Amino acid sequence: MQCATKILTLLISLLSAGNSVIAGVTRVENHCGFTIWCASAKNDGTASATRALSGGSSATFQNIYNDNIGVSLKTTFSGSKFPNKFARTVKGGIAWYDLSAIDGDPFLAQRRVGYWANTNCQIVCNPGDTTSCEFPYMPTCPDPTDMVLTFC
Repeated sequence: MQCATKILTLLISLLSAGNSVIAGVTRVENHCGFTIWCASAKNDGTASATRALSGGSSATFQNIYNDNIGVSLKTTFSGSKFPNKFARTVKGGIAWYDLSAIDGDPFLAQRRVGYWANTNCQIVCNPGDTTSCEFPYMPTCPDPTDMVLTFC
């Protein structure tokens, strides 16, 4: 009985480890001519520090795991109290992702692109577009890697 319990414990830990494989990282690229502020948060309660990104810079935030724990990048700029959000969840090697505004979109006048590096999976919001590219539009992507959010 003790041997069966140890084998069961080992199998459970191996299965759990398979769910926490790193799929990539979250990254923001600022191609605008102004500074933006970014942070990431996961629905497991972890979060990154808020960072300022000047025009032409980028930053990497939290890792993405194949564990069905969602992560979102929230981004805004000076004078706006409402963030833009790029969210994703990966489970079983498939990603669900979306761009959305929270109580308004501070980047409505800029191009916003959310994509998975090394894939053909992307969402493009051209200036002024909020109907064809934002939530509830939520595509899926097989075999995702780094999640990238670009502005301008």
